[in-house]
Amino acid sequence: MSKYYHNYIVTAMDMLIGDPDVLTPAENTKKKADYLCIPYQFIDRLGNWRKEHSTRGEAATRLIHSIGEMLVYLNNHSDTDAFTCRNKMKIKFFDAISNSDSSVENAIALAKQLQREGNSNVAIMTGSDWMTAKASAAKIDVAKINPEVYTGRTKVRLPEDAISLWTRQHHISQAEWEDLFPKHPIHFNEFVEFEMTNFGQPHRGGYSSIGRFTYDNSGNPAVVPLCYTKFYSPSYKGIRPITNVQAMYMEALLAPVDEIPIVIFSGLFGTGKTFLPIAVGLNGVGYHTSKSNLNIERIFVCPRDSALGQDVGFLPGDITSKVMAKAMPVLDNVRDVIKILNDTPKDAYPVDKEDIRKLVDEIVDSDSDEEKNGNAENAVKSRRKKTKRKTKPTSGTTSFSINSAVTDVINRYFEFQPLIFMGGRSISNSLIIYDEFQDVERFQARELVSRIGNGSKIVIAGDPTQLSNPHLGRTSNGLNYIATKLADKPYAAVITSNNEDEIVRHWVLREVAKALGN
Repeated sequence: MSKYYHNYIVTAMDMLIGDPDVLTPAENTKKKADYLCIPYQFIDRLGNWRKEHSTRGEAATRLIHSIGEMLVYLNNHSDTDAFTCRNKMKIKFFDAISNSDSSVENAIALAKQLQREGNSNVAIMTGSDWMTAKASAAKIDVAKINPEVYTGRTKVRLPEDAISLWTRQHHISQAEWEDLFPKHPIHFNEFVEFEMTNFGQPHRGGYSSIGRFTYDNSGNPAVVPLCYTKFYSPSYKGIRPITNVQAMYMEALLAPVDEIPIVIFSGLFGTGKTFLPIAVGLNGVGYHTSKSNLNIERIFVCPRDSALGQDVGFLPGDITSKVMAKAMPVLDNVRDVIKILNDTPKDAYPVDKEDIRKLVDEIVDSDSDEEKNGNAENAVKSRRKKTKRKTKPTSGTTSFSINSAVTDVINRYFEFQPLIFMGGRSISNSLIIYDEFQDVERFQARELVSRIGNGSKIVIAGDPTQLSNPHLGRTSNGLNYIATKLADKPYAAVITSNNEDEIVRHWVLREVAKALGN
């Protein structure tokens, strides 16, 4: 492993499948090499994969299209042997001298050919540990794929003479930022943590040392203080940011729908990536409050279950049973939010501790008739008709069942759908929550994000350290793909939490994360 730039880079197959856009870079994309070299043998392998309904199949189809256009161009222009991309990088095709059909062996054989022909600074670009080992054993350099991943946050130290820009002026314009940090470009909706002497700790429930790059009151690009970290309703005063990253997350979640319609949170376990959207959603639909930050009609949850367009799975029961079995994390967080809301002094009353699986049975039973009659699409509407009362705090010492409250909330405000039913839908006036997005493939990610309708906000959350899809890696999963593609877009906010100290669920999890690594 060494340099980021080489004269000749041989593309490993995993690199092409992981990032097909490498063959069609934008004009301002930084060049990876003078020449990007591709063995002709890859074309047959891509042809075998193109019909697969998977990220590999989708990538193979795009690659065949791009490679085909390049080869047609080269055949029509005999005066050149390489295709020049918009960023001036050249793509060249070779017959790899190899007796193997393996794409790994083809790439290594081509790199060795280039070395024998006297070409200097030759490397193989790959993200595969196996390919890296094979290339290193053959004494071929290895170029890194995506050495930097956009995190959506940055930390800088303000010079002493510039602190007043923030403490008194309460914003730093884009021009002032460029003067202060000329080597540190900033993206729209990127969060900034300022380091200042004796300043910057949470103060009066706010996070005065954190800013967001957006527009100031005059409509000019600037880093401005966070302004959406609190709920309007006193009933929700028990739910507030605990860490800096949660303050950033709350800012993005509570911002008006037309300001930030897409929120992407990549965080370790226990950082609040599911809890906070549930709380914001319940506030938005008016549960337990008349003062909502967001004006939405429902909370739409798409639990991780199966690939888009594939079977919903082999769990016993009807569709609702299958989906609710995958929605247990959401139910846990709904329960936690309700407990916090009902622990506020004016609304406090005791709570029965019951098994949450009984709650799942109650929710599933409420849909059973509809499901058996083949009306899965109307199950949620049926639940709403059956549930006509709101959960209201009781007076005195009257106890109530937490399970009953959760059932009522789920029936009234939530809609659950498996990925298989998401194609072609348009979801309006909703908070759309996609959890465990690290296991979503790239073509699924594009389809799911495009489901947003008028008045809706999408929350995409996941933990790239907990991948369960064997075909995805930390940089090739749907979560990283969406975060990278939507970086610097004024309609999207990306937040990353990769620090064990930002785990808030239980103190022992911070120690577990440090012991096991992330």
